[in-house]
Amino acid sequence: QFLIRATFGPTRESLRELARTTSYAAWVQDQMSLPVESHRTFYRSHANPRMSTLLASGAPRSPCDAGARWLRFAFRQADVGRNISVHGGQVHVGGVFRTHVAGGIGADAPCSDEAPWSWSNTCQDSAFGLKWRCRAFSDWVTNKYCQQSCWLQGYGHDGVDCANVNMTSLDFEGFVCEVDEVVDGYVALSSDSACDINSLMAIKNPAMWDADGGHSVEVNLTLDTLRPDIFLLGEALTSPCDLAIGSIVRSGGAYYLHDGRLELLGNTPESPAVSDEEACAAVPKTFLNEKSCKLQATCTPLSLQEVYFELNQSTLEQFYALERKYVYSVTGLRTSTSPCGTLSRWMKLDCGVADCSPTALSSEDESFVATALSEKEGWLRDVHVACESVPIGAVIVLNSTEVFMHVHLHEHNVYDFSDWVVNHPGGEAVITQWVNHSFQLVFPWHHPMSRWSAKSTEILLHFIGRSGDTINFQSLPTQLQTPALARAFSPSGPSGYFEACGSPGEVGNDPWEGHHFGFWTTFETGETKVNDLKFDNKNAFKSYLSTDVSKSAVWVKKVMHAKDQLRQRTAWALSQIFVVGTEGFGGGDKVEMWMNYYDIFVRNAFGSFRDILREVTYSPVMGEYLTYMKNSAFDTNSNFPDENYAREIMQLFTIGLWQLNANGTKVKDESGHGIPTYTNEDITNFARVFTGFDRQLDRANIERHKGAVNLIDPMQMKVEWHDVYPKPDLNQNFLGDFYPLCSDLPEKAFLLEGSKFEFIGYAYEQTDAYVASTGSALFQALCGGSAALPCTFARIVELSTSVTCHSEECEMDTLQVVKVATGYYRYVPPVCVHLYFFNGQIAAPSAKISDPSKQQCLNPASWAAGTSCCRGCTDIATGGYVNLNRTCQDAKEAGMSSMKCASDDWWVSKKFCRLACWQKGDGYEGDNCSSGEWQERRVCGHRNERMRFAVAQARCASLGLEVCAESTLPAECSDDEDRVWTPSNCSLQVAVYADGKVSAQTDSKTKSNRFAVPWIDGHPSPSACPSVCSTGANNDTCICSVFVQEQAVFDAVPS
Repeated sequence: QFLIRATFGPTRESLRELARTTSYAAWVQDQMSLPVESHRTFYRSHANPRMSTLLASGAPRSPCDAGARWLRFAFRQADVGRNISVHGGQVHVGGVFRTHVAGGIGADAPCSDEAPWSWSNTCQDSAFGLKWRCRAFSDWVTNKYCQQSCWLQGYGHDGVDCANVNMTSLDFEGFVCEVDEVVDGYVALSSDSACDINSLMAIKNPAMWDADGGHSVEVNLTLDTLRPDIFLLGEALTSPCDLAIGSIVRSGGAYYLHDGRLELLGNTPESPAVSDEEACAAVPKTFLNEKSCKLQATCTPLSLQEVYFELNQSTLEQFYALERKYVYSVTGLRTSTSPCGTLSRWMKLDCGVADCSPTALSSEDESFVATALSEKEGWLRDVHVACESVPIGAVIVLNSTEVFMHVHLHEHNVYDFSDWVVNHPGGEAVITQWVNHSFQLVFPWHHPMSRWSAKSTEILLHFIGRSGDTINFQSLPTQLQTPALARAFSPSGPSGYFEACGSPGEVGNDPWEGHHFGFWTTFETGETKVNDLKFDNKNAFKSYLSTDVSKSAVWVKKVMHAKDQLRQRTAWALSQIFVVGTEGFGGGDKVEMWMNYYDIFVRNAFGSFRDILREVTYSPVMGEYLTYMKNSAFDTNSNFPDENYAREIMQLFTIGLWQLNANGTKVKDESGHGIPTYTNEDITNFARVFTGFDRQLDRANIERHKGAVNLIDPMQMKVEWHDVYPKPDLNQNFLGDFYPLCSDLPEKAFLLEGSKFEFIGYAYEQTDAYVASTGSALFQALCGGSAALPCTFARIVELSTSVTCHSEECEMDTLQVVKVATGYYRYVPPVCVHLYFFNGQIAAPSAKISDPSKQQCLNPASWAAGTSCCRGCTDIATGGYVNLNRTCQDAKEAGMSSMKCASDDWWVSKKFCRLACWQKGDGYEGDNCSSGEWQERRVCGHRNERMRFAVAQARCASLGLEVCAESTLPAECSDDEDRVWTPSNCSLQVAVYADGKVSAQTDSKTKSNRFAVPWIDGHPSPSACPSVCSTGANNDTCICSVFVQEQAVFDAVPS
């Protein structure tokens, strides 16, 4: 009874094991100590499908390598459907020589074809039903009915040979219809490509023979028998060996035909594979394998090929020409929403072809729109306008030269329509036609806009960007990140990679185990689908299985025969909680994706529930099944995140619907009603957590799927899709509350004990790397423990002790990347959080500090800007003074009347002679020149350095200067576009809605995202805004400034 509950049923051996243990507890301990028996490992080791050429799934095993498969017979099951030519004793298959044949292939006398006595039809007339009778019915086996007809269909009776074709004299052109892989086995031929039963001609499968030696080479093969007449190369052939796939060789007086088979590489976390660019098996680094990645040369994962290109007609053509992907920009969308109070799109008009007559607007609304548009750049501008009454399709003139029109928010968006091609109710041509129209799809005028906004449409379209945008290859949907497109957009191509990572259970296939399970080596649309279902099954006469049986066969084999029965039973129980399935989802004909998902529970059966939940959440199978894959923040595409997984992770996977007491009964409220564990509001909030997930890029060494998708590796997190706004939890707190604040990290934390550095290779494209010198203790720690060159790099370096700063390091707050000799390391800071609301500090490009359109209100506790220090006042002379060779001080001393200072608007605008004017007593408003002459210094420990504002202040003070409020000259390590801190404060503004939710008013994105916050004593009401706030557009919000007050929780740190 114990074993029935703890295993998949007792066996004699398990009963003996239990009897040998001292207790049930000891048996459980023994079971938990057994090695994990992975379903994916078992599947891959027993999948050895045919393959004759390099495919996306991998490459065939070399004929020279141990495990290569060699055949004694001429016809293979892979020949079925191919054309055959037999002339003059020579056989050609697919136009290529296969074998010579001699007499004796067939018998001289035909077999009997006697039907059962009860039949009125002949055997030939009833051919379609014979395969169910010939070898299955006992009276047929005994009486050997329909000998000839059964033989012709490949179900001949034992001991009966009905081959009656003399191959030597045969002159035949036709097709191979059926093959038994054994010498003298059954082979069916037909002149009809459809292989009609009544057209079949049966022969025996001849042994390989090269009569004149012109088609074979002499090789000494060491062969192991896999099954009759099928052999494996026991020892690799010595180099050089130039045998090709499908070669014919002579060894020991016999002839053999090479049978190409896929070589799956061993690619586990413990031993990652080294592969080439053509069939790159490189596994992306994730939480599953990051601790076991190895520093070794391998191919470059597509995910690391950073290439930027513009979305225009030329690049859209590339998607189609290289990958037959239908990527279009969309026009003709009709908007029905006013641009006021929401995110809106404005398109620049060409007045040569369009009506540029401006729309009559109130001066206030016109100012609102113009200001918002002027803060953006480009011909398409997405803005959030706080206007009141701007009509749909309004036209506005900007800066007297540019004219913009309000359009649909998705107008000129670029999408991948490839999935919509096969799903459009009007047929494929409705979508494919636009390749002939500049790759610009025009939304039909007669379609209601509900057709565009329908969820079914949204799911099948994959947003890429806007026409004219410059995007990164890495940000493309994964189905578009292919090697061909990577090469097209990056002429230099991949250059090799330094780090190899593996995948759990990704073992190599074992040729000696044979081929027993389906494995899609190719899966594209049309006829380009290849799954070798001809198995090495010694227990069946016809070793064919349907495509959807393999995954069940693997599972049954493991759960019935694995030694770790307790683990297998626990995994099965967990799989009934975290359910995925083929119903309404598909994929029933695939195997590896399901084995890989099931292995989550096999590996973690005795581990942490949190680990299981994390792996399930990142699983691409679950991501597709519960539809949160490609979920994005509202500010990404104006669609609310899918709530499916957010609901199920609570309802089905963890806490359930009702709060429970320790004894399992419901917790009741004062009215005796059960208390729900969550609300719809909680689902909405948690849906924002599960945003940003996308598949990893396709790679080799795994089973293929339609669309070249990767359903094996944990999903990646696309930062640009992820919702970054505060998210409440179920306990009136916020996610991240219990992490330390980033602002609390000490200066130069990167030099402290425990600091972590990750090797990122021998090239780095950005300009913000700190170049460490050999005298630096940090250099020595990252170089391998000394300054001796060449360095010995490690994949991860954690400082075992704090190191002393050297030179520029002593002035640095933090760093991102450090160059050590020829290699680069990325500093991995401790996990910390930033508060969403803060008392802001203005930062701006160093050359445009006073330009309001370039200023940003940033968190002073973040590493967001550089340092520009100065003090005193400038004394810039006018052009007239310069021509007279006079300085401002000369003019002041001479009392020249031309020294206008604050009394002249032009002088005020240019601030000529600031110091002299101030000394004269006619200084400009706000000036204090008591520090004397102008001094400035752009301070940086390395190029593009970023630091916190307090550190910038301290750095300037150490130089006797202040954080500068004016533009300064560029320095070697900092240019005019680098953002620097200014001494000016700022405050964030939020819009408060009637339900108490808020949205930051920082930019058009933040204005689009509302989130809940806790209020003390209620929140401002849009119908009665407090005096410190203002009423927002449409009178539906209060716009209020934010002031943050920090308060210590403890007077002393608790022990």
